[in-house]
Amino acid sequence: MALSACYSGCISNVLIGLGIAFAVDVAKHGTIFLTVSTESPEPALTNMSFVGFFFILFGLLWILITVPAFQFRYTKINSIGLIVIYVAFIVVSALLLFDVFGTDWVLWEL
Repeated sequence: MALSACYSGCISNVLIGLGIAFAVDVAKHGTIFLTVSTESPEPALTNMSFVGFFFILFGLLWILITVPAFQFRYTKINSIGLIVIYVAFIVVSALLLFDVFGTDWVLWEL
């Protein structure tokens, strides 16, 4: 249960933090646009951003499916699944960081 709390605390901090930040920006400036630019040296949305979003979504879906399936009891399967998701995120992030996949592709163009 502590492992699940570690995940849910961080995930909710990210989701609430982004939600509040975007809500304040929309209230100040109206409609906002997230740009994806390959010409600038550092695009607004990078491959790491998409990897982070995908793994957060996958972790939330994992909990959303497995917790009710086990009658709202946290079992070893829940914990092992979250650990596998976390290790996969670390591996994919490291591979992207060390440019193993190359720089000639971006996730949002797939």
